[in-house]
This record gives sequence, C-alpha cells and structure tokens, in this order.
Amino acid sequence: MTWFKQQRKSNTDFNTGTTTDFEAGSVLKIAGTTVTATAAEINAQLIAGITATGADLNVLTNHAGHGVVHAVYHKASLAEVKAGHVLVAAVPARTLKVLGCTMQSLGGAAGTTTSVDIKDTDELAIISFPRALLTEDEIVDSGASATVVATDIGLPMTAGKGIMIQDTVKNQLTGSAFISVVVYYMVVA
Repeated sequence: MTWFKQQRKSNTDFNTGTTTDFEAGSVLKIAGTTVTATAAEINAQLIAGITATGADLNVLTNHAGHGVVHAVYHKASLAEVKAGHVLVAAVPARTLKVLGCTMQSLGGAAGTTTSVDIKDTDELAIISFPRALLTEDEIVDSGASATVVATDIGLPMTAGKGIMIQDTVKNQLTGSAFISVVVYYMVVA
C-alpha cells in the first residue's frame, strides 16, 4: 500500500456506503475541523474486545457543541429491580444527563411498590413510574404520561454517578416478572 502514499488536498465526493481506510497516525479534516471517532466506532471496538482508554471516553462527551445521545436497553428481573440494578456504569469525572425513558411490565402488572424509578447510583430518583401505569405489557413513556414524575429529567446528574433501575423502596415490587426499560442519556461533561 505504499505506492499511493501522499499528502494532498482533495474535493473528493464519497457516496453513501463508501468506506475509506486511513493509515494509523493520519488525520482527517473536514472544512478545517479534525474528525475523531464516534461513539458507534468506539462501541464497535469494545465489542471486538479492544479496551477504551480515557481519551476514547472523551469522544463520548459533547464534541464541538454536538452531544451524542445513547440508549441502553435492559430486561430487568424482579430481583434486579428490587435490589437496584445498574444500567449505565458511572464514568469517572463525567456527568450524565437522562433525557427520557420507557418502561414495560412483563409477566404481570407491577404490584405493592409505589413506583419503579430510574435513579442515579446514589439512589436519587430522576424519573418515577407509578405502579398504576405499569400494567402488564403496557409501554409507558416518560414524556407521554402526566403521572410520570420526571423531576430531574434533562438535568445533569452528579459527576461520577451511573444510572440504575429500582423500586421506590428496595424489595417491595411484586407482580412483574420483568421490567423492560430503555433509557436515553448523554455524557455532558
């Protein structure tokens, strides 16, 4: 591949689906702005077994004013919800912001507890889904129901805290076999 090594400026058009390989150490600039790896590229590397460094995690923050929205899905068992289950691990020295969430009770309607909550890992509630909304197989969106309490949605969480699912008071939830949850969040600082 050394035959075509050269540095040049170009007005090359890339069609949809086109892939271009850049040699290690090369820099891609678009309109004078250096382009770095996206969250999707880092995730692809993590799946391949490559460990992300602190520099890789910096890419997940707001880059040039444009944030990356992440989504995490988990089918939490009754035991996980009772104990509190971490959906997104804390990123040291970083702040997360929950943008929204959907929940669905599977295998029965939620019972006994007051609500099932999305909390930070210090158990501070961000979004609370009242038990009455978590009927069997009903998908409930945090923005679509007036009775969902979304006190801290869209606000930056405490730095270094992750995101978890838990019933209002540990070990109260009954009825549901699983709670299916999707949380949309950003790494903001």
